[in-house]
Amino acid sequence: MSRRPFAPAASVRLCAPIVGLLLLAPALAAAADLDWSWGHPRPQGNPVFGLVFQDDQTGWAVARGGQVLRTDDGAVTWHVVQGLGGVGADLMDIVQLPGGALIAGGDGLHRSTDGGFSWELLSVPAAGPFHDLTLIPGGGVSAGGDGGAVVVSTDGGTTWTDVGPGTGVIRHHLWRSATEAYVVGDWTNLHTVDGGVTWTPTFPLMDPLLNEVFFTGPDTGFIAEAFKYWVTTDGGATWQPGPDFDGGPLYRYRTLLVSPDHWLVTAHGEGGELWETLDGGATWTQLHFSWHVGYPAIAALPGGRVVVAGDDGGLFRSDDLGHTLVLAGHNVGAATVYATVDILAARPDGTLFAYGDPSVSGIPPVWMRSDDGGFNWTDGGDLDEMVKISNAIFVDDAIGLAGGWNTVLRSADGGATWAPASWAGGGWVRGFAAPAPDNVFLAGSNGSGGGSIYRSTDGGQTWAPVGGGLPVGTFDVWAVRFGSPLVGLVSGNVGGLGRTYRTTDGGATWALVGGLSGAVQPGAWPEPDVVFGSVGQDVVRSLNGGLTWQTVGVGRGSALAFRDADEGVAWSTHGGLHRTEDGGQTWTPLDVPFRSPIPPATTYTWIGAATWSEAGLVVGSAELRILVGADPAVSPVPPTAGPVVRALRLDDPWPNPANPMTDIRFHLAEAGPVLVTVHDVAGRRVRTVVRENRAAGAHVVTWHGDDDAGRPVASGLYLVQAVSRGNRATAKLTLVK
Repeated sequence: MSRRPFAPAASVRLCAPIVGLLLLAPALAAAADLDWSWGHPRPQGNPVFGLVFQDDQTGWAVARGGQVLRTDDGAVTWHVVQGLGGVGADLMDIVQLPGGALIAGGDGLHRSTDGGFSWELLSVPAAGPFHDLTLIPGGGVSAGGDGGAVVVSTDGGTTWTDVGPGTGVIRHHLWRSATEAYVVGDWTNLHTVDGGVTWTPTFPLMDPLLNEVFFTGPDTGFIAEAFKYWVTTDGGATWQPGPDFDGGPLYRYRTLLVSPDHWLVTAHGEGGELWETLDGGATWTQLHFSWHVGYPAIAALPGGRVVVAGDDGGLFRSDDLGHTLVLAGHNVGAATVYATVDILAARPDGTLFAYGDPSVSGIPPVWMRSDDGGFNWTDGGDLDEMVKISNAIFVDDAIGLAGGWNTVLRSADGGATWAPASWAGGGWVRGFAAPAPDNVFLAGSNGSGGGSIYRSTDGGQTWAPVGGGLPVGTFDVWAVRFGSPLVGLVSGNVGGLGRTYRTTDGGATWALVGGLSGAVQPGAWPEPDVVFGSVGQDVVRSLNGGLTWQTVGVGRGSALAFRDADEGVAWSTHGGLHRTEDGGQTWTPLDVPFRSPIPPATTYTWIGAATWSEAGLVVGSAELRILVGADPAVSPVPPTAGPVVRALRLDDPWPNPANPMTDIRFHLAEAGPVLVTVHDVAGRRVRTVVRENRAAGAHVVTWHGDDDAGRPVASGLYLVQAVSRGNRATAKLTLVK
C-alpha cells in the first residue's frame, strides 16, 4: 500500500456494541512518539503551578506535562524552552538557587544550570511526586511531596536527604530557620524544631486538606484551609481557627505578601479567583473571578510586576497589584467554561476548524479556525446557531454541514456563518458523508431505536429519507462513509441486530454485507479498496472496499483518523491514543501531553477529537487544548558522513523588504506535500503560495504582495511559513509600498 498525496482527514468519533468477527490480534510495537507542539492555547495549555523570577526581565514557569517556560521581557511573552515529559511527566514548582541554578519538582527533581534550556534528573531518596519547593534560610533547598517526604539539599541539588515525617501528602511547606519547619497538605499538619528529626502536630487537624502555610512577621502566621485560616500570634506556640467563610476567597491556594497586612491571594478549585486584603485578612475585595480556570500560582518581579498563572496555561501580568490582568499568550476560548474540543473538521483546502461546547447554560460554544495545519487558531466565525453540535463536514471549500440533536446547520461561506437547513428527521445526527457536492448523506437516529439515512442533492439545503434496500424509520444509524463517488457503507442497528449495508452506485441501492455477526462502523476510507472501521473497541480493516473484514487492533479504540492506508490513529476518550504505520498490523501507544488540571488527580489523557493536517496529527482535548504531533526531524548523521540535511529549510525571502514582490526559497530533504503560506502578525492567513507535492531539493516561488483574492495587501510585517511532512519553518518579511 503506497502513501498518497495529503488529503484532509475528518475526525471520527464512534461508539457501538461489541459484535463478533473472525480476526487476528496484532502485536504492540515499541513506542515511537511524535514531536508535539502546542496549537491552542499558546504558548501551551497545561496548568502552570510554579513561577520564579531572577530579575525584572528573566523568569520561568513550570507546568504539567513537563513544560518549562521562560520569559526574557518581564512576563510580556513566554516561550516553551523544554519539555521534560520523557523524564518526569509533570512539574509542580520551581525555585532558583543563589548561584543561579534552577530546581524544578514534580514527578522527580530536575536541575538546570543553563537557564532552563537543558535539565538533569536528580537522584533523591524519595519517589515523589513533589508538590512544593522552597529555599531554606541560611542555605539549602527543600522539596515536599507524597509519602510525607521532605528532601533537603545543601550542595546545590547534588545530594539529598529525606527529613520528612514519612506520612501524608505535603502540598506546601515553610522553613522559618535551618531547623524549624511547617508542612501542610492532605491529612498533614506538622511542625519540627530540630531539622526534621521529630515532627509534632501543629494543631488538632479538623480539615483533611490544608493548602498553604505562611508568616507575615516573627509572631503572626497563617495556615490556609479551603474556606478559612488558622492563625498564630505567638510565633506558632498556639493556633486558633478563624471564621468559616470569612468573606474572602473560597479554595484559597497561594498568597503573595505585598506587606504584612497587604496580601494578594489566589483560589484554585471551583474556578479561579484573585482577592486582595489590606488589613491582614480582616476584610476582602475580589479583584477577578473566572469559572473556567483556577489560579494555582502567583509571584512578583523585583520591580513590583505581579504574575498570576492559570490552570489553562494562562500567564497573566499586572502592573497595578492585580487590579488589571493582561494575558501573555493567546486563548480563543478564554471566556468559556471547561469546553472540550469535540470536533476537528477540515475543508478540502486544508483549513481546520475546531468546536467545543461547555454545556453550560448561557455560555456559548467556541468555533475556532486554523490556516496553518493546527499551529495557530483564531475565532472561526458566527456561532449563534452552533449549539450541541456532535459532528461536522465540509462538502467543498464553501459548503459545510454540522449536526447535533434535532439540528442540521449549513454554511455557504466556508464555515464563517451557519444557518439551519431543512431536515425533518428529528433526533441525533450521527454523521455525514459527501461522495459528491450534489450527493450528500446524513446518518440519523431518533434516540428510540429507530432512524434513517437521509440524502441531499442540493449541498445539504434539503434532505429526504433513503430507501433502495435500507430500512426506513427503523434503522438506528451509527455511521455512514464513502470511499469513492460510488462505493459507500452504512452501519447501525435494526430491531436489536447490528447491520452493515454497502452501495456501489452512489447510494441509489444498498445491499446487506454478509458474513458478519454484527455491524462494522466504517471510520476511515483512505483508498478505494482500503477501509478501516471499528467493532466495539477493536479496529477492523477491509482490503476490498468493505466486503470482508479482519481485526487489526484489539482494544485500540472506536474512533479513527487515518492519514493514508498505512498511517493512522485509533482512540477512545479515556483509553489513550494508538498509532499504526503499517495499516494496523502493529500499534504504538502515543503519549499526548495533555494532563489532568487539578492536583492530586492522577494524570490522564483525554482525547476529544483527532485528525490529520499538513502539519501532522492534530489532537483536541479538554479546556480547548490542541496539540500538533509531527514526525521526528531527520536524524543527525555522524560528522564523517557529511553535512546534516534538515527535512525542511526555509530561507529568508529576498528582497526583504519587498516592494511588493519577493522570492521565497525552501529546500525539501525528500519529496512530498508542501504548504507555503503568508500570514499577518495576528496569525491570519493572507495568501497560500504553494499547496502541492514537490520533489526533493531546492525550490523558489514568488509572492506578489497580494491575498488569496488577488488584492494587494497593506504594508507591514508578515510571516512566511512552510510546512512539509510535519516539519515547520517560519521567516519574517516586511512589505513596503
